[in-house]
Amino acid sequence: MTAILDHWEHPGRPEDALGKAILIKWWLLRVAGPLPGRPAERGEFTMEISFHRDPPGWWITVQS
Repeated sequence: MTAILDHWEHPGRPEDALGKAILIKWWLLRVAGPLPGRPAERGEFTMEISFHRDPPGWWITVQS
């Protein structure tokens, strides 16, 4: 990671989100390393990472 471009966190308490399909945390990052889909090439790209409450899980998306 070379930079945090943006970040957001849900303003409520985590326990208030139980059973709700809401976004808890979100980051937009600038990353340097092997390029997605072209691992033999190195470069920089933007990656979006988010954490959702229900169902719980992380989502990672590479932006073009």
